[in-house]
Amino acid sequence: MERKETIKVSIVVPVYNVEKYLEQCVDSLLAQTIDSKEIILVDDGSTDSSGKLCDAYAEKNACVRVIHKQNGGLGSARNAGVEHVTGEYLYFIDSDDWLETDALETLYAAAKRDDLDIVLFGARAVFDQPAGETRQADISYERHADLNIVRTGADSLKRTMAANDYQTSVCLRLYRTAYYRDKGFRFDETVIHEDEDVGFLSYIQASRVEIFSERYYMRRVHSGSIMENRTCVSSTKGYYFAWNQVRSYAAGADLRMKDLCYRQCAMYTCLCLENYREAGPEERKQLRAICKEMCAVQKKLYSSNAIRLADFSLGLYCALSAVKETLGCG
Repeated sequence: MERKETIKVSIVVPVYNVEKYLEQCVDSLLAQTIDSKEIILVDDGSTDSSGKLCDAYAEKNACVRVIHKQNGGLGSARNAGVEHVTGEYLYFIDSDDWLETDALETLYAAAKRDDLDIVLFGARAVFDQPAGETRQADISYERHADLNIVRTGADSLKRTMAANDYQTSVCLRLYRTAYYRDKGFRFDETVIHEDEDVGFLSYIQASRVEIFSERYYMRRVHSGSIMENRTCVSSTKGYYFAWNQVRSYAAGADLRMKDLCYRQCAMYTCLCLENYREAGPEERKQLRAICKEMCAVQKKLYSSNAIRLADFSLGLYCALSAVKETLGCG
């Protein structure tokens, strides 16, 4: 009987109307030096030539598989891809970005050597600008804290949060597939920032994680990306969803994990209040109830010493001060 090849890494690529960028992404995956991989292209109802490009890659490359589905958003596409994963490890990449050639080989070797649930690494922001224009890189994806040491997810998370070095993106992680599936992680299919809760909750529950400083991921920043086209309302609703998911997990967690969860909830509150401060009058009407609820809960946690003053971020304090009169939440 012919022995089926063991797939080392499965790569899930959500694809939606990225005909301009898709080839650079997929070519970087095909060029990966790891000797056993599968690339799952999830065409999320593209209306441009992206779906045909996916099929062309599958026809020419045995390691490429294509899923065509109705448009459901980034979370939906990622969830659909995970259902078809067969590899030992799982990796997510956005279809307008790309990877350094040796990324997956190096990360997989580390994951196997140290028996890791998650390997974390860094990225570079690449700005897609018209000819002759420049833009200062104002997005940092460098890793500085807790490098090259195997820890539990909670211990590592505590250190990275204390160093203001926590990064939530699942594109900057390689997951053990069995761990990801056994915990039942799924992306919400109705909001942006859909990896906020998955990123945090998968990190805090992991038994063995390790962080590397290498910046393997190239993140393209362009006007057509989801993050560049978000509104104050859509952004706030995404953070509010994550806030609720993390609060729900904290309810059944031990004291150490509760503390980490409450710190993260404080950060989500800060981000939502910053959105409120930047929103116009009509957007504020939609955000008022959400922000009032978040402020009230955070104030209660602070008053009950669930969040110590030292952990109450300066950014959150300033955001609360800036909007407290308007919201009427004190």
